[in-house]
Amino acid sequence: METVAYHCKILHEAGLISGYNAQNASDTINLFKVSSLTWEGNDYLDKVRDNSIWGKTKDAITQKGLPFILDTIKTIATAFITATAEGVANSIIKNGGVK
Repeated sequence: METVAYHCKILHEAGLISGYNAQNASDTINLFKVSSLTWEGNDYLDKVRDNSIWGKTKDAITQKGLPFILDTIKTIATAFITATAEGVANSIIKNGGVK
């Protein structure tokens, strides 16, 4: 429970979840709660939810030796999503619209 509470705490500090509250007793956490995902948290999950995008993101970070941190993950995932969307848009334009 302490590991999950710690991760929730840092997610709260990053602005991904709201309303984090922990109760301690004898230097251990005996209860914690979170309210919900924030807009930023939902945006992040939307970016990495797709297994293809997540796999490409992990591979790119690993291959380039980048730090596996939230900002890096968001930036790389966004780049893959943008590239995919641009490819779709170009295809639509080239073929004269959506059918």
